[in-house]
Amino acid sequence: AKLATAMGEANRLHAALQKTRKDASGDLQKAIDALDAKVVAAADITEAPNPYNAWTSPPNNLQNFRYLEGALRSLMQAVDGGADAAPSPDAQNGYTKLSGMLDASLQKWSALKTTELSALNAKLKAAGKKPISLESNKTKS
Repeated sequence: AKLATAMGEANRLHAALQKTRKDASGDLQKAIDALDAKVVAAADITEAPNPYNAWTSPPNNLQNFRYLEGALRSLMQAVDGGADAAPSPDAQNGYTKLSGMLDASLQKWSALKTTELSALNAKLKAAGKKPISLESNKTKS
């Protein structure tokens, strides 16, 4: 659930940054691009003409949301594979390692949202532009 929330936030933030970038120039545009590059790297967002085929490209590294989502899904399928037995020691070790990687990635994501997004929002506000919010449209109503 935490990973799905972070992935949703990353996708919304990427879209918002792309939209905001269109009306920006100079240093503000560079700041937007720098933050967007970090968001794309954190979630391993892949721009593809057909996004339903994007899953076939390998992840850029093992510390991003897309890799962790796939690894956790594979582990879940291995554990739920039809056997009525406790998870194997290998599955338990895999879960422990993936949980640690997920916690580290979520901690970095939280820092990006609180520090770097806030700094960009201050620059946007100073330029007379609307700050970027991670709230989805459903939560605003």
